[in-house]
Amino acid sequence: MHRKILNKPFRLNPSTVLFLLLLAVSIMCISACSSDSDNAGVQPNYIVQATVSVDDDGPVAYALVMDGYENLVSNLDLTINGDPMTIIDSDDGHSESTESGDRYSYYTLELPELKGGDMVVFEARDRSGTLIYAPEPAVIPMPIVLLDPREGQDVIAGEEVNISWTGGEGADLFSAAYAALDGSATYSTYETPGEAGLVEVPPDHTVPGAAICGVGAITGEIDVVNALGSDYFTRESYFIISRHTGIRIEIGMAGKISVIGRALTACPEEINGTTSYWNSTCIAEFAALGIGAIVWENRRQVEFKEYPVTKEYCDNLTNGALQYCSTYGASYGHGNWMTGCVLCKSHIHDGWLWTPCNRLRHECRPPVN
Repeated sequence: MHRKILNKPFRLNPSTVLFLLLLAVSIMCISACSSDSDNAGVQPNYIVQATVSVDDDGPVAYALVMDGYENLVSNLDLTINGDPMTIIDSDDGHSESTESGDRYSYYTLELPELKGGDMVVFEARDRSGTLIYAPEPAVIPMPIVLLDPREGQDVIAGEEVNISWTGGEGADLFSAAYAALDGSATYSTYETPGEAGLVEVPPDHTVPGAAICGVGAITGEIDVVNALGSDYFTRESYFIISRHTGIRIEIGMAGKISVIGRALTACPEEINGTTSYWNSTCIAEFAALGIGAIVWENRRQVEFKEYPVTKEYCDNLTNGALQYCSTYGASYGHGNWMTGCVLCKSHIHDGWLWTPCNRLRHECRPPVN
């Protein structure tokens, strides 16, 4: 006997409907809340480090992105106040588009319209537009007036040097520093904002030769600055603005002025460092030391003076202080500095050519056809 199947309408139990509705809402909330939480900081496997360096020529932004293995990556879109940053190719030091590639080293953007008191917003997004890193906006400090030391001031090695200043309104922190140009001595300290600042460089830190003395006014994520070690390397993401001023002084010994860059008689021992490490180190040094950018620009100009041909042919020297800082660091570290040691990388004659510029062995010159 076959039973007749009755076509009865299917109805859900009210309690079942309520359960399914709550489940759907919970899933949507988890997805949305997770996205908001991720966007509040840096998403996993990315380290984003950015700084705006401000001097008399105006602000310039630098940034880099590393993955979880500290490899440089270029698959993010970085912006300052909505304007896209440009990737600098680590192979040749020339500007490129923001298309992905392993050879890229850092991002940069000139900001000539910005001035003291202006707010700066930095953001990093992936190619889909998802926000990766969005720190709190930071303000550009007002100009700093360096009172001491003064240009032409007589300074003798082993004597105390005063660094004093006014200005820098808006800063969260001041970095006052002294650095021998040859790298043989450095002294720096952080000071809280006040009407005027004064730091005394201990006499055992002043050595014969050229030196940079100055001050940086810092805003942004200053907790990272306070946590940096002497090597300036960190795996933390940060956004920092540093407005700096400084002066180059000559420190003599017994009344005789020393010649810069002569503390070493040969180039330091090579270390074969990685580009990512030294790009990160130099960006942090420019932000946290206060005078980092001034020190490396002075060193770069000495290279040009002693080896004029490098200004025309050496791409890794002509692209600015940051490129020079990271190039030198990757070869020799920052313990000591000497001219003529960095290899001259020339993008001429239809190909790359590394030409040694060691003044004790070679003269940096273009290749012969």
